[in-house]
Amino acid sequence: MRPVEAVCWGATQVHPIEAEDSVVGLVRYASGALAQFESAWTFRGGMDLRDEISGSDGTIWLNHWLRTGFEMFSAPGSGGYVAEKTETESGWLFPVGDEPSALGYDDMFADMLDAFDARRAPSRPSTTATS
Repeated sequence: MRPVEAVCWGATQVHPIEAEDSVVGLVRYASGALAQFESAWTFRGGMDLRDEISGSDGTIWLNHWLRTGFEMFSAPGSGGYVAEKTETESGWLFPVGDEPSALGYDDMFADMLDAFDARRAPSRPSTTATS
């Protein structure tokens, strides 16, 4: 699909950084399809990493981070790493079963090493917008 129009906004709203910590955008494609995306480091309670795709024949909803089926309770003082962007190490927590895969590291490094072996450039990320 070829994008024909995009409108995006970004702002620094929470973190004291010299870049945006919140972004939202809309994309219109030549086919008439619309896409929206959001990206933010302002989410409280951990990391929200998901994809939602809706079409005329169905919907796919993937939650890569929160509510992945793993839930645990940790008493105060237990400590330890839970998952990327987790704000606390105690109370009800939602650890990620396979964090490197959920973040795309496995696919990224496999592609990079395959490209090195084949003496080609690594694949570029998809330019298809999803929310």
